[in-house]
Amino acid sequence: MSTHATDGTTPHSAAAGDLVPRSQSDVIDMIRACRAQRRQLTPVGTGTSADLPTHVAALSLHQLNRAVDYPFQDMTVTIEAGATLAQLQQILAEHCQRLPIDHPQPQQASIGGLLATNFSGPSRFGHGTLRDYLIGVTAVDGQGREFHAGGRVVKNVAGYDMCKLLIGSRGSLAVITQVTLRVKPLVPSLRFVCIAFDSTAELDRALTVLNTSQTRPVIVEAIRCSSTQWDNLLSGVTSDTDAIPGSSHFGLCLGYEGTEAETLWQVETVQRELDGDDAATVLTDAAATGLQQRLAGYLHGSKTPVVQIAFQPSQLVTVLSRIPATISLQIRAGDGLALLGLPKGDPADWLTTVRQLRSELSPLGAQIWVSRGPNDWTFTDRLGPDTAAWQLQRQLKAALDPDGVLYAEWLLHQPMEARK
Repeated sequence: MSTHATDGTTPHSAAAGDLVPRSQSDVIDMIRACRAQRRQLTPVGTGTSADLPTHVAALSLHQLNRAVDYPFQDMTVTIEAGATLAQLQQILAEHCQRLPIDHPQPQQASIGGLLATNFSGPSRFGHGTLRDYLIGVTAVDGQGREFHAGGRVVKNVAGYDMCKLLIGSRGSLAVITQVTLRVKPLVPSLRFVCIAFDSTAELDRALTVLNTSQTRPVIVEAIRCSSTQWDNLLSGVTSDTDAIPGSSHFGLCLGYEGTEAETLWQVETVQRELDGDDAATVLTDAAATGLQQRLAGYLHGSKTPVVQIAFQPSQLVTVLSRIPATISLQIRAGDGLALLGLPKGDPADWLTTVRQLRSELSPLGAQIWVSRGPNDWTFTDRLGPDTAAWQLQRQLKAALDPDGVLYAEWLLHQPMEARK
């Protein structure tokens, strides 16, 4: 097995067998050559997250990392997909701007990888996800055809919205080579209010208060953990994220951005609204930035499958009651998104747990998918029932990549060799 994969979120050094394009025309030529050879490939930026079969070539885009156009007055930037998030943020910071996407490893996460996997961090509550910032894209489909969608201005709405189509497609429809993003100003202050609760009911009461709060947090993140794990999270001490059986301890992190005066007022106000909780911990400046990064990567380094559950925020208590206490749990409470790290053990037990979660939570309208798991799991184990939406996805795949050059076994069930 190779050690390549498609999320662009962990370190990757180009291996001897990698295809390494240095230009857009190189990408086109390499895809066409693989198509002629009936060889599969998948794009990687600077990173990998799971093994690829040995018959799949890695198309490493790390050489495509130039800033193509940056009209900072328009608050947009056009950059090649192999550039890292840190490289982009450094360019934007020269004009006091930023892309408000948080990632635990910005020096290693490529822009193309983040888009292909639809990655988002804790600040998605206040700032949205990458789909809210993508306004233009250049890509190459599985037939080696270059296409453009969107444009370099914010109000460009002509044609089909192919930009959104490629987000989260994991390189299965086309190889993203260049993107145009809108950006935001840098903020001078970030503060966190962090509060520990002894029960799900206490957490729910605090979130209910936030519904009518005068404050506007950009981060509303909850962690189920032991008191020691909570203390370590706030202080920056490295510790495991394994669930502590029987623990009902929750930590709530509320992040506020703005001027110094704005964040100070919001922190003081929310503490009063939460009954003047004297036990709250307030973090500012570098400590707050460090906590944001740790929240973004809380389960990122998990060695076991990571499961995501999307649900109505109003159903939080019900959803939590059906998630076993043996599972590590991080909750984007304002978004209705839970990230679960399965406990260490037998892979067969992991699969049983995922199926039980679907059985328990699907009747509530929740959606459950495995964002990182064993390669030999079936489509339905990873993504759930094979609905009409997935059939439409396969039709799009057939139109853009009829020969199956772009690796997508998670979508199609059937490997390329079986389709020859």
